[in-house]
Amino acid sequence: MRLRALALFAVLAFATACSTIVPADLPSFSCLVGADGACATGEYCSTSGACRTCESSELTCDGVDEDCDGIVDNLAPCAEGTCIAGRCVVAEDGGPRPDAAPPPDVYTCGPANCPSPSACDTKTNACVRGNSVPEGGSCVADTVCTTGSCATAGMVPSTWLDAGRFCTKACCTSNDCAAGSVCANAGTGGRYCVKSTLLGISAVGTKAIGDSCQSAESCRSGRCESGTCADTCCTDASCGSGRRCAVSSVTTGTGSSVGLHCRPTSGSANTAANRRCTDSSACTSGICRQVSTNLLEPSLCMAPCCSSAACGAAAGFLSIYTLRCSYERPEGATAVVASCREGANASGKRIGEACTVDGDCFSNQCDSMIGKCTDVCCSDDDCAREAAGWRCLPSSTKSPYAPRCQPPR
Repeated sequence: MRLRALALFAVLAFATACSTIVPADLPSFSCLVGADGACATGEYCSTSGACRTCESSELTCDGVDEDCDGIVDNLAPCAEGTCIAGRCVVAEDGGPRPDAAPPPDVYTCGPANCPSPSACDTKTNACVRGNSVPEGGSCVADTVCTTGSCATAGMVPSTWLDAGRFCTKACCTSNDCAAGSVCANAGTGGRYCVKSTLLGISAVGTKAIGDSCQSAESCRSGRCESGTCADTCCTDASCGSGRRCAVSSVTTGTGSSVGLHCRPTSGSANTAANRRCTDSSACTSGICRQVSTNLLEPSLCMAPCCSSAACGAAAGFLSIYTLRCSYERPEGATAVVASCREGANASGKRIGEACTVDGDCFSNQCDSMIGKCTDVCCSDDDCAREAAGWRCLPSSTKSPYAPRCQPPR
């Protein structure tokens, strides 16, 4: 009995000791800014040491990744200057100075702290997240755009870049572009989405190609020609019944655009292969080309195109020619356009297959930088039909720098 009493006394004593060691109210959780796993997914660690729900954008220049995109203080707001290393910095005497002491840590945006697909904005010394900037937004590299293309000089007219580079994409008509943007001929072979205001078009409406109009602003394209809404095109299919895709000039805002536009069908000529012509004015496509360098062969009307596979064949006096799609400047035109012409390799390799020279490919186009066949295109679909995942992007390796099929980046 005495042993049982001693055992009971020991248990009670241990329980009492524990109650004095562990307080009734445990301290609240405190996170550490920048520490891995400090907060749950969808939360960030604030400067106060508390986990908070991720924000849609950076709140302040404070060294905290409030929008949880993996890049600290990217595009964080500053009353003056640029956010660098958690402090607002303004330029002075060729170098940065802080708007408050102490001086900021030395920070230079580069590959080490801004790996691809993100890119450094040279104007702000900030790292811009890859694949995050939508069509029409300001950009510093192709990789930051959701469209995969950041407009550059040589690809588009310099006047389009007066406000800086912008994310864009290849298009056929203005319906392919975001609200407030229109499809415009760049003169280099492609058409790209651009904000209407950059072309001197104050606003755009909803009227489609061929609808009657009294003002350009009532048309989705921002272009009204002879009382009818006009727009760019890739092929006849872009234009609808009673219209053909032809090389022509159209008033665009405060200027004019030369390239492929939807025009009313007229005359007896057509864009189909084998229609003989004497000059481009005889073709509704506005494209007349001799089918061979042999002077005995005739000139034929050629169609605008989006891929070599769609061009077919043409019969001359001496031979039948397999056609391909190529960027050319038609006779009498000031702009480059994509149209069918002779020169395809009927047994050549297709988009994405390995090549060494142009002649290895059906399209007669080998991208020497990647060693694979490419082709003219108007949209991603033109490429993906032959090579899964390939996109229609402005070429940086073949002149002119117009849209061609390229592998995923």
